[in-house]
This record gives sequence, C-alpha cells and structure tokens, in this order.
Amino acid sequence: MAPAGLITLPRDTGMCLPKYHHLNQMFSDMKRQKVDNEQQYKGEQNYDKQQDSMPRLTVATAADSLAEKALIANVIMTADRDGDNFLFVAIIMRKTELAINLINLTTDYSQVRSVNKLRQTALHLAAITNNPKVSRRLVVAGAEIEMQDYNGNTALHIACIQGWAGVARSLIQHVSYEETKQNSFKIPYVPIPQNFEIRNYDGSPCLMIAICKGYLDIADMLIDIDADINTFDMKTGMTCLHAVTELGQIHLVRYLLPKPNLKINAETYSGYTAMEIAFYRGYADVAALLKVSGADRPRPICIIENLDLEEDRTD
Repeated sequence: MAPAGLITLPRDTGMCLPKYHHLNQMFSDMKRQKVDNEQQYKGEQNYDKQQDSMPRLTVATAADSLAEKALIANVIMTADRDGDNFLFVAIIMRKTELAINLINLTTDYSQVRSVNKLRQTALHLAAITNNPKVSRRLVVAGAEIEMQDYNGNTALHIACIQGWAGVARSLIQHVSYEETKQNSFKIPYVPIPQNFEIRNYDGSPCLMIAICKGYLDIADMLIDIDADINTFDMKTGMTCLHAVTELGQIHLVRYLLPKPNLKINAETYSGYTAMEIAFYRGYADVAALLKVSGADRPRPICIIENLDLEEDRTD
C-alpha cells in the first residue's frame, strides 16, 4: 500500500485537491500580476516612445522576464513532503493545458526529471493518466524515458500495461528539431526509443507485456522499430511465444508465428518449448497450430526434467 498522501493512480486524485487548490490560487495571482504588468508596461511604452528610449526599456523588460521565469520555475518544481511538485499535481488532475504551461516555464531539463517518493517522474504520471500530449511535451523537454519507478516500470511499461497506444507512440518517436524550439534551454542527447530490454521488477520487458495483454497495436509499433520478438522474461526464461502459449491464447500464438526471426523451439529456463507447454497443458488447438508451423515434437517430461537436472550437475 502506498504511503499516505502520495499520488499513484487516477483514483487517488482526491488526495491532490488541497495541492491543486494552492496551484490554482498561485496561478490566478500570477495571471493578475501579468495583466497589471502588461498594463503598466503599455503605459511606460507610450511614454518612452516620446522619449526615444525604447531600446533601453526592451532590454530591461527582457532581463526582468528571465529573472521572473527562473523564480516561477523554482516555485513550480519545489516538492512537498510527498515529493510532489505543482507539475505532478497538474498532470494527475488531468489539467493538460496547465501542465504544458508549467513545462514551458521550466528553465532546465533537469526540472522535468524530478521524482516523488514512489520514484515516479512527471512522465510516469502522464503515462498513468493516459495523456499523450503531456508525455510528448515532457519527452521534448528532456525527460528521462528510461527512469524506473518503484515497480521497475518505465513510462513505456505503464503504457503497455494499460494499453495506451497514444502514450506509447509519444515515447518512441524521435524528437525533431522543430519540436525543440518549444524549449528555452538545450536538452542532452536522449536515446529514443528506450532500450527495449529493460525489465520491470517482475522481469518483464515492454513487448512481452503488450503482447500478453493483447495490445497488438502497441506490439506492432515496438516490433516495427526493432523490438526483439524473442525477448524473454528474466524470472522464467519464457519468450513471448511461451507466455501466450501458457495462457492458451491461440489468437496471440497465431499473431506471433508469422513474425520474422521467431525462435519457435526456444526453451525456458526449465527446458520447455512452447510446443511442450501446449501439449502438457492440454491446449490441443495451440499444439496443432505450432506443429503445422514447424515446431519440434514434444519430448517426454522425464527427458526434459532429466536434461534440466544434468545441466544443474554440470554447473
């Protein structure tokens, strides 16, 4: 169970209300101050035109604006005792325009990489709330896409778990030069897409999660940019084919079989092929499909287990 007051999932948004009220109040005050400053500026501008001092006023105003922006960015990114800042609250409350405005006010890419006590970044929260606009703006602002939360999930893992195709797309597209013009600062080189071999703490890579959940639109996206179809679970050694066979999902088995470079006879850590899992689980339809696709005949369990024991003795 998450510590009290921490933002985790959309259903927890009630805990954000006091923070969001403070956020609204702050920005109302800022908006009023901006209007007052603009009115004052227009008056001074008209006067200074007569005095031919416009260049001096422009420079002074720009300097004041930069200082004000730095101060605002510092306030926005100041975290409370839960590790949440105003940007986090705006995202979790699904205030897309406000969240993007807050990102636009940042003065350095490090400000969008902060984490709360659950090791969640703003990018994780944008993925949780299915907000591709905010997730894309964060990627463009230099968010760390490979950061893992307290479950070992990257933002892409979350998109694959929930089936958010728009968020997944926003995380795997390269940042264009035109997009970087939204930033007032330079961002470091960030490899996009992320390393698809990153596993969460259950040992699962993104592609395996998407396929096992049946989110084949996301799986297609990842495969199209060279995600390994033979990627495997670190706990069991199961590939995607093993995993969907274990589930008895023939439509997912049928989806995988035509994929290039699929290793149909790959073995798990305990020595089982997908065919052997299907056969001994009693999934006759899956076993038949694997057979006609070229899978080897299942071996007797005693042989599989003995081979496993022999390998243990050798080690």
